[in-house]
Amino acid sequence: FMTPSGVQLNDYVLEGTLSGPVPFANGVRYFLSARRDMDEGSIFGTRLFAPNDSANFNGAFPYWEIQGRPFWEYLPIDDPLVSQLGLDISGEFNRPLPNEIVPLNPREALNVLGKLSYRPFTGAKVEYSFLYDFSKFKPATFAYRFNPDGIGTRRERGYNHGLTWTQTLGDRAFYTFRGSYAQNRFRSFRFEDPTDPRYVKDLAGIGEGRVVGFPGSNFLFGGNEKGHIDEESRSVRLKLDYTQQIGATHEVKTGVELNLHSLDRENFVVLFDGNQFLEPTVPPLDSPSHDKYEDQRVTEVSAYLQDKLEFDDFIVNAGLRYEYFNPNGEYFPNLLDPFGERVEAEVKQLVLPRIGLSFPITETGIIHLSYGHFAQMPRLRNLYRNPEFEFPVGQSPLFGNTNMRPERTVQYEIGLQQQIGDLMAFDVTGYFKDIRDYLAQQTVRFSTIAGEDVYRIYLNRDYANVKGMTFALTRRRARGGLLSAGIDYTFQIAEGNNDDPNAFFFNFLSGRENEFELIPLDFDQQHVLSGTVTLSRPNNFGFSLIGQFATGYPYTPLLIDQKIDQLPNAGRKPTQTRLDAHLYKEVSVAGLRGRVFAKVFNVLDRLNERFVFDDTGRATYSLNGQRGIHAAWEPYYGLPGIQDLDTYNSRPNFFSTPREIQLGVSFGF
Repeated sequence: FMTPSGVQLNDYVLEGTLSGPVPFANGVRYFLSARRDMDEGSIFGTRLFAPNDSANFNGAFPYWEIQGRPFWEYLPIDDPLVSQLGLDISGEFNRPLPNEIVPLNPREALNVLGKLSYRPFTGAKVEYSFLYDFSKFKPATFAYRFNPDGIGTRRERGYNHGLTWTQTLGDRAFYTFRGSYAQNRFRSFRFEDPTDPRYVKDLAGIGEGRVVGFPGSNFLFGGNEKGHIDEESRSVRLKLDYTQQIGATHEVKTGVELNLHSLDRENFVVLFDGNQFLEPTVPPLDSPSHDKYEDQRVTEVSAYLQDKLEFDDFIVNAGLRYEYFNPNGEYFPNLLDPFGERVEAEVKQLVLPRIGLSFPITETGIIHLSYGHFAQMPRLRNLYRNPEFEFPVGQSPLFGNTNMRPERTVQYEIGLQQQIGDLMAFDVTGYFKDIRDYLAQQTVRFSTIAGEDVYRIYLNRDYANVKGMTFALTRRRARGGLLSAGIDYTFQIAEGNNDDPNAFFFNFLSGRENEFELIPLDFDQQHVLSGTVTLSRPNNFGFSLIGQFATGYPYTPLLIDQKIDQLPNAGRKPTQTRLDAHLYKEVSVAGLRGRVFAKVFNVLDRLNERFVFDDTGRATYSLNGQRGIHAAWEPYYGLPGIQDLDTYNSRPNFFSTPREIQLGVSFGF
């Protein structure tokens, strides 16, 4: 995507805090903070085409429009194509191509936090908090690189009200009660009204507009996004915690928590093809392209009991946690019959023990060990997707699964903390995580009828394990000194079993299970080295450098014309390197204490390859030209609005953001 040359101001941040006693309310204090962000992003496109432009690539010679004008108006009058097409030379020619560069991934956000606190009597405190979050952004959609006005906007708005009561019961016990109500709404659309006349009819595929014969290996010559998503969640949370010191040895904690969730979601694609649907139309609820559920309720209950035992030579933390999860939904139990009987999802209940032990080995060294069972509930969105289990012909739909079990992890850990002299210390820890019921999006083949044989569903099919070690060395700043530093290193291997999309179907036909194979997981990053160096003088200045080196994540290579039985995630993306800097200087202006600062992200302006072409393992080039991906376009290279293969393979969204410098000032009073 094109990036403006030189320096561009594209990121603005305004934030502030205010706190103190509330006037005329004895004993009541307040805290208020707000932050406003406006960021044009780092990926840019060109407003070359308009959503209403049209094109036809099925004729003897293609025809297309640029901002509503025939492409030949942008040709020089002496171009051989003018006479070849038999154009009237008295018409308009040699018009300059539109080249307005516009941001493709702009974002703006607002965050407001407010708190009121009051101590009604000795040993008691009540606090009310309110949090408001709002964000509006566009994704850098690759196909709309030269038609940016066709991209829809995503909006997210959230509220959270919280009330906390804390009271001490003597000098050896206290309890805390927390209650909260949260509401979050996410919406995505190009135009809020789904019947808006500014939607462009799609003559071929969804979002392609008035384009016929589009080969799919170039940028959209017109059209706009027609997807509409409106998702809202509401949560009520009640939690009670109690802590009691018993004698000199035991500190007992116990608590119970209730979470009630309610979800609404509507998802559809506006129908407008100029044939069956002459105007923008919302599909009916019973069609596969319109999903909707209202007031889907989920109940979660948890309780825990924990005892901290402090002895002269060691400390023991032992606990037990109970989890209850009721999804209140239906699912189909036979994966090879998605049209079959549906049954009520089961209530999930878990008991999770945990224990930790730490004891000194020297005056400045401690060994710590822990063993514990943990559970993570599935994302609620993954439970209720496509609740009607509708199956469009010729597509592979994605189904939610209300009967998914929580991911269960058994974690083992052992570590050593050791102080070295007065200023330095290190911590080394080894760990192993055994994960069962690991959530996966599984492709299931259930039939031999082409076009009606495959669907995708969320399942607890995977086994995974994560093993590794971390090492951290820190040096704190000496009294009167300038230097503090730290370095962290993590070695980790994350692997899980391979899910063959055809396994369900062919295992059913053969009566045999496929071979169990371990492959690297998507988040398997084996080496991460981070470091921080800071020079500072309190109440004067500070300068920090923060760096990181990390090996790449796995990807699945695309092997062309090679008969190799390749497992997924067999390749590795390039390594990642990043260096940031932070500089500040304390100042005093008109009696106000302030700070002038500069933050530099990606100091070296390194373009880390976050995503890669699967045929090369690099973001910088692809071999897709050898496969003729642009063969249909090659005769028209150089014509107005036609992009060549190099432009098509230029993917700035594959890279990390370039260097960014933030300059700011803050004052306190």
